[in-house]
Amino acid sequence: MKKYLFIVLLLPFVAFSQQKYFTYQYNSLYGITDANGTNVIDAQYEDLNNRESDSLVILKNYEGERKTLVFNLFTGVKKEYDKIVMNDTYIQNEFFSLIENDKKQYLLGQKSGFVIQFKEYHYQLRNLGSDYIAAKIKKQKIIKPVPKDNNGNEIPQIRTIDKDYYYIYKNDRKLTIIKEFALQNSLMPFEIYKEKPLEKTDNIVLIAENHIIDLRMDFVNEKFDYVSVRKDDYWELYDKKWTLIKKMYPKGDDDMQDVVTKAVQGFVKGKKNVIVERLSRDTPPNMATVEGRDFLKIEAKNDVNFVSCLKNDNYFFLFKTTSKVSSSYNRLTFEDAKNNKMVLDVDESNFKMHLPTQYQEQFKISFEK
Repeated sequence: MKKYLFIVLLLPFVAFSQQKYFTYQYNSLYGITDANGTNVIDAQYEDLNNRESDSLVILKNYEGERKTLVFNLFTGVKKEYDKIVMNDTYIQNEFFSLIENDKKQYLLGQKSGFVIQFKEYHYQLRNLGSDYIAAKIKKQKIIKPVPKDNNGNEIPQIRTIDKDYYYIYKNDRKLTIIKEFALQNSLMPFEIYKEKPLEKTDNIVLIAENHIIDLRMDFVNEKFDYVSVRKDDYWELYDKKWTLIKKMYPKGDDDMQDVVTKAVQGFVKGKKNVIVERLSRDTPPNMATVEGRDFLKIEAKNDVNFVSCLKNDNYFFLFKTTSKVSSSYNRLTFEDAKNNKMVLDVDESNFKMHLPTQYQEQFKISFEK
């Protein structure tokens, strides 16, 4: 049942053509109202992640036992989880969400609803090209009894160093383990490299340190030729089938990344017109600044703020209020006499402000001129 409900969450356009629910913020907490101003979800969540591509919002709190809420702004379908990370892993042409619920952890296909259960706790998953997935997992630490001498005193033991455990999965729905690592690293220790034709006219072999691959689609569809693994005090270099090629040790003040770079370069020196590029993940660009006239205009007249919005190159009255109000593009921030604050957006598709009616009197908002 849970997988079918999740699929319904992700299908906003089947029966509905327009958004029916909208988010707002009251005193730094998030809630949801419908198009008529009826409060659907009280302002009680500390964090909001608005996934416009899926028409979903993810509402959560950082403390306490309250679950994370996933809400579809088109259908009103909602589901609670202990924890959910959308678009966490890409498996066989489908995004999977990483979910924790009722003391279970699993991946759930966002289109198919296919469930992949985990027996061990997974801290993190990361696609390594199109063929593999790296996973940082939690392994139970076996604690051995401390030996004692004849007088009952504990015998000092050699200190052991805790390791992070990683699985390399084949990218399929079985998540077949093809390699395991126990490493003293807190971050993902893998870097992948790909050979490509040299676009320059000379035959100099270079490594493109800053080559950028898109965070999701391009990165997960790329195949690689080499992968480096950062160990405790050295690196290992593997080919695309995870066969060990060599170990690389820094000398003196050598930069470890330079050591890896030189090693990878060495494998393409005999190949004419070939370079090696390090595949990395892109950072989403900042939202572009909207040029021209402001979408919202606020004019103060006799202690009353008149707010209008831009439509077809003309400003039209939206509402008036005696409360403090400010704007940033289509976002409005209100403050009443007791310093309570509310933040909501003006819908750019229909030029409406979806205000929960319970706050209309509190913030002295009137839709009459």
